Amino acid sequence: MTIQVFWDDSFHHVIRYVIEGHWTWDEFYAVHQQARRMASLQPHRVDVIVEALTDDVPPNFLTNLKGIASRQIANAGITVLVSSSRFLSVMLGAGQKLDPNISYYFQAAPTVDEAYRLIEENRTKTGKSETSTP
Repeated sequence: MTIQVFWDDSFHHVIRYVIEGHWTWDEFYAVHQQARRMASLQPHRVDVIVEALTDDVPPNFLTNLKGIASRQIANAGITVLVSSSRFLSVMLGAGQKLDPNISYYFQAAPTVDEAYRLIEENRTKTGKSETSTP
């Protein structure tokens, strides 16, 4: 499988996806369901880091991103996309302009460290360390 999902911290506050090589939406949604189950078992806010180590993106990125953004679980924090791909950054930026849910739930960062900084900033700004909803 080219997509992995796991807890990125021992307190179960951040889930990380690592995407490598060629992947499909079917693979993504199988892993996404696993991540949703992991997060839904927690009594606190759970943020997500998606580390895309590939420029390969299946068709219908914005359509799928919109669907994911509109079906967040109750304790969802933000999702930070970590990628050096200009294409992914442009697509995410377009989605943020078109859909308020994408703008609310998704951000981009060049590194995992920066992703953690954005998560911490969002938690402080919203005052929502337990749950986050638009």
